[in-house]
Amino acid sequence: MINPEWRLKLGNHQFGFSLIELMIAMVLGLTIVAAVATLSLNATRSYRVMNQAGELIENGRYAIKVLKDDLEHAGYYGLFTPLNGKLVPQELINPCDYTPSNLEKAFLLPVVGYTSTPGSCVSPDSGTEVLVIRRAEVNEETPESGKVYLQTSPSKYVIGYLADTSLFAPSGTTSFNLKNAGGAAPSRQYHQAIYYVSNGTLMRRVTTDGNPVPQPIVDGIEKIQYQFGLDCGAPPGTATDGAPDAFLSTNSIQSLANQKIQCPVNPEPAWENVVAVRVNILARSQETDGNYLDKKSYVLNPDDGTEGQISPQNDNYHRRVFSQVVRLINVSGRRE
Repeated sequence: MINPEWRLKLGNHQFGFSLIELMIAMVLGLTIVAAVATLSLNATRSYRVMNQAGELIENGRYAIKVLKDDLEHAGYYGLFTPLNGKLVPQELINPCDYTPSNLEKAFLLPVVGYTSTPGSCVSPDSGTEVLVIRRAEVNEETPESGKVYLQTSPSKYVIGYLADTSLFAPSGTTSFNLKNAGGAAPSRQYHQAIYYVSNGTLMRRVTTDGNPVPQPIVDGIEKIQYQFGLDCGAPPGTATDGAPDAFLSTNSIQSLANQKIQCPVNPEPAWENVVAVRVNILARSQETDGNYLDKKSYVLNPDDGTEGQISPQNDNYHRRVFSQVVRLINVSGRRE
């Protein structure tokens, strides 16, 4: 029989962890915490990488889409159809000069590329190219003051500002006075868009009035270069058919060197024969990734080994090339 006094002593005694047990518990706890922290850190890092990749793809595809939509409408002039090229001599003008008399000199050159700044209104990043697209807007409008309009009949055109009768072309025109069988010929806003990359952002200036402002389109665009599909008739003596005979870089057309087909020897006729454009975009992530080092080389333009080769940047940005060939439907369709 247990002594009651001894039972009382046993009941008042408190049992606990030994020092060894406590140390084991702390090690196990810290191990679990470290594992959870590592898992959380890896998940956060993976989310950032996936988010950057998604943003990179979205920016590149959107830039392609914007350019594609505009290029597919290039050379649309409403009712007017150029016969054998032009009514007035076309020139490679300063696209930053928005006076109708200047616009008339190049409005039948639907697409023109530049390897450097074509005028004071744009400041492209180094290694990027500038693209100018010309057309009429699809919707008909009643001309409003302060905007540039193009009025067309099947064989004639008028470009002008309604508010100033001195700002009309062709010379001698002072109003939108073209007539069709059903009455006044339709008028549409004249669209001249200048696309360029500035500080890693695709920018656009559109001629709708005398003072167009630059519009940011999409961020994360590091470089853009173009190749132009020319329909000059190949081999020599073959009629044009609306299909590109070869793709040339902007530099090749400008320098008129290394041409692979029998094209005109002057820049203006060369640009008139562009029926397709290959858009080459190098997109870059917006944020750096400390666990990634970009050691890749990128080729934007196989036709131009100097400008088209992008050397490894050896930085922590992710990059990706996007490329698409866009047919100039209005230009090529007239040649079929």
